[in-house]
Amino acid sequence: MSVNKLNHTYRKRLQNRPWRDEEWELANAGISNEWIIPMNDLIIDTDTPLGRGSFGMVYKGCILRLSTPASQQLSVIDSNGIVRESTTNSKCFASGGGSTGLEVAVKTLFPASTMDDIREFYNEASFMKQLNCKYIVQFLGIALRQPSTHPVIIMEYMAFGDLATYLRQQMSKDDCPQGSIDIQLAINWAIQLATGMNYLTELHIIHRDLAARNCLVNSMLTVKIAGMLLQRK
Repeated sequence: MSVNKLNHTYRKRLQNRPWRDEEWELANAGISNEWIIPMNDLIIDTDTPLGRGSFGMVYKGCILRLSTPASQQLSVIDSNGIVRESTTNSKCFASGGGSTGLEVAVKTLFPASTMDDIREFYNEASFMKQLNCKYIVQFLGIALRQPSTHPVIIMEYMAFGDLATYLRQQMSKDDCPQGSIDIQLAINWAIQLATGMNYLTELHIIHRDLAARNCLVNSMLTVKIAGMLLQRK
């Protein structure tokens, strides 16, 4: 039997077999309960994929309430750097009346993920929860679906996606044939990215691939650094 076939067989068995308690505890190590978001408060829209990450698909979703430490950090910043809304004193985003809740990005694991994949997934969450900068995409929490299924990471939702795609879309518009943008907006973006990178530098963290494709744009046209390629010096 070839190595590739053995690997496929192993992953298939791993996907179908019940998890052992000790494996679940090992995977869950390093994430305290205060960062766990109840699945009852999370809605995942699997019909709206936002992209494909290194661990699995990323979907749009929403949460009805947020009580993790991120509730004291998350705020909506407009393109001029002004805080327009903060969740510090408002952790409940929806009620029984049918409100849609707070939009989020939900990072999932591929169904055939191994325990090594899951450990790396948790390591990313453990790393991202330490960051608190308004110009770095905010980690909100992690939802443990069931011991027999994979966890999901909840991140701040950035409505316009990555900066590279946003700029290309602007170039295609009839009223913007040269792809120009407002000079003040460009200056604001430069300040926002410089502020985020300075924050990382102070923590002795290196971003290994800072590029427009790895910067995300929210609905207020604020640009934030995505942290998937961060490492400590």
